[in-house]
Amino acid sequence: LAINQSAFSFITAARSYAKVSEDETRLLVIIVQFKNPNYKEDPVSILLPDGRSINVLYQFQTSGIYDIQTLKKISKIDWYCPDDNLLWNEDFSSMVLLNRLAVRRNPGWAIAFVHDGKITKTYDLPDLLKSLNHPLFLPYVSYDWHHKWYDDFERVDSSLHLSTAKHSIGEYRALFDLGVQEFYEFDFTTGKLISQRVENT
Repeated sequence: LAINQSAFSFITAARSYAKVSEDETRLLVIIVQFKNPNYKEDPVSILLPDGRSINVLYQFQTSGIYDIQTLKKISKIDWYCPDDNLLWNEDFSSMVLLNRLAVRRNPGWAIAFVHDGKITKTYDLPDLLKSLNHPLFLPYVSYDWHHKWYDDFERVDSSLHLSTAKHSIGEYRALFDLGVQEFYEFDFTTGKLISQRVENT
């Protein structure tokens, strides 16, 4: 399952980036392949733990997970996700992607689990929004102009904790909180559902 690199770009421009793993053994490199050959992205640099400064766009041609010492590719990546919608473990062997624009592409995946660079399991929006699952009951935000279907999205040890947005109805200043929210825990590596509950206060 590949994710079109331009999928997010019509709202927020896609950009290349690189991250050092928590255990400082690997690099996560995301390179955006722009369709316009005349477009030149601003330089992207990263400082490695040993003091080396790397020009990401010069050093790497494609997205992937790289060895931090040799800069050789360990795993190929054929998807794009903004870094603020991406979680990872200590060495990037497991990651989770969140599709903040999932409501626009329903049916479609909302979260995707990645192992060794490959997407191995996904959950669609109807899998997660089980109560009042119409956009009418989700907050609409001006950042990327979308219905915000999610709330918490974080890694806690070996688990992913995810909650949906608090369901509400109305507009802006006249919003009425319906008190409905879903909570999930998944195994961070496999994507297996560990627990779920719906709160209706």
